[in-house]
Amino acid sequence: MNLKRGFFRLWILLSAIFVIAVGIFSYENVKNSFDKQIALNRVIALLMPIQCEGARGIKNEDYNIYETVSETSKDEKSKILCWYELPKFRKLYAEYNDIKDADLKRRLYEKVGLPITPDPSPVPWFLLLQLIALALGAPLILLGIGAIVGWVFSGFKNKSTPN
Repeated sequence: MNLKRGFFRLWILLSAIFVIAVGIFSYENVKNSFDKQIALNRVIALLMPIQCEGARGIKNEDYNIYETVSETSKDEKSKILCWYELPKFRKLYAEYNDIKDADLKRRLYEKVGLPITPDPSPVPWFLLLQLIALALGAPLILLGIGAIVGWVFSGFKNKSTPN
């Protein structure tokens, strides 16, 4: 009977079950986290900011007003911006129709003092990396502890002397 081989096989089996269990129980949470981040990036990509003094259209129909932290603005008035969806913005501000969407977005965001693209949230990736570390790290730690215990107990074996 080989105890080392038996315990190693048991470790492989339990590790596989543990990794599968972590994947099953955390799948929905990770998926929702990535879905929220993708939706947020899509919404932000389609919104165009304008200082509310020059806003056109009907409030809450053509644009929405949100208080925004601007990097360059110091006064309270410039922190409140009107946000348009791209198609409505194109309809109400015809003078910008000759500019490509990416250039228009860059110009408008710079004009109000906001970063061109929002900082991507590391939350989904951080969550995923934590779960991978847990799923792989815990079995590896257990393997290391088992190897150390096996090494310690192997020191207590009687050495057989050949006759």
